[in-house]
Amino acid sequence: MTTVDELAALTDPAATAHEAERQLAETDDPRIRSGLLHMLGIAQRTMGLSDSSIASLEASIEAAASTDDPALRASVELTLSGSLATAGELDAATVMLDGAEAHLPQDRLPRAWTQRASIEARFGAFEKALDLFEEAEPALAASGDNIWLLRLLGNRGLIHAYAGAFDLATEDLERALVIGTDLGLDADVAVSKHNLGWARSRQADIVAAIQLYDEAEAMLKALDHPLNELLLDRAEVLVTARLLAEALETAALAIEEIEEHG
Repeated sequence: MTTVDELAALTDPAATAHEAERQLAETDDPRIRSGLLHMLGIAQRTMGLSDSSIASLEASIEAAASTDDPALRASVELTLSGSLATAGELDAATVMLDGAEAHLPQDRLPRAWTQRASIEARFGAFEKALDLFEEAEPALAASGDNIWLLRLLGNRGLIHAYAGAFDLATEDLERALVIGTDLGLDADVAVSKHNLGWARSRQADIVAAIQLYDEAEAMLKALDHPLNELLLDRAEVLVTARLLAEALETAALAIEEIEEHG
């Protein structure tokens, strides 16, 4: 039987979603249903099913509300905040996170700070995001919360890369690669490779950038994840290397991905 927990929802989302749905059909207990719907929402988000994820998480919150356990509800609201941010609904994500943070247990607050930092980064408030990441990192590391430490390092590494702080970006992204590999989080590893490749391209290390893009693409293809952002970045690198025919071919593939996945 597939375990229905956060790591399983991230590493084997399809099987986790199937098992969560099977168990949901067998229980009316609101606490159990809230937990299963929560993991179903995470699995759906991992598979790129944003609307389904939000619907499952909203149902989880509704079930949690009937348990008289504010911390249970807040835990799901924290996750829903992330799904809303992924869907581009940043204001709604912030409101949801504000409500969650007031009721989260102390050991879950570093997750909230990490989530808030990620939202601030999407708003372009990079300095505020970095301050929040700095506050959250030691607590996540001390508690062994490596899933969220991985998210922190990946997001912070990309901010550093955009700022041209390539040594800091490399340090964060390489740490993210190690943690993601240890946890079996292939999608996160692929994203870290992509971002590290982008950083290498900005340092004019074209060979390293293309190699990292190749590795990321192979992993994303195996996971059946969209490739449009990766292909656009690869096309840019190929233009820089004056490999114009390959750049045009890659750009055409990116357009096909965009037309297929949006």
